[in-house]
Amino acid sequence: MAELGSRGIRSLAVARTVGSVDGPWQMVGLLTFLDPPRPDTKDTIDRSNAFGVAVKMITGDHLLIAKETARVLGMGTQIDDAQGLPMLEEGGKIPNDLMNYFAQIEKADGFAQVRRPSFSHSHYSPTCLPALLTRPLTLPACLPCYRCTPSTSS
Repeated sequence: MAELGSRGIRSLAVARTVGSVDGPWQMVGLLTFLDPPRPDTKDTIDRSNAFGVAVKMITGDHLLIAKETARVLGMGTQIDDAQGLPMLEEGGKIPNDLMNYFAQIEKADGFAQVRRPSFSHSHYSPTCLPALLTRPLTLPACLPCYRCTPSTSS
């Protein structure tokens, strides 16, 4: 599964119990699927870079999937996981030490395994990280996917 992930292929193992409900598990198959970036994403990133805008990937995808997607999009492969990112405080309050994370975020090409915020201590989502990326010509990007972007085709 790690090899599939490193090629940008998501996978899901399918298993069943043998003999009884409490019996040992037996793997019966592996489902694979692709969820490629939108066709215009690479061009958008390239054009942004040409104008001096550094684009960062922020995704909930597994680290291996994110690194391959970033490589395909020409974004660099210094993708870190969400561990060590700032956490929302109780009630969704932004922590006072938020700017202490600026250097970590600036050096990375993006972050994987980022969860959406809730009021129970979640990592920042793409809507919260812009507060950290305040230097000129540095801009975060949540690359839209087919699930959350309305279709423009008729």
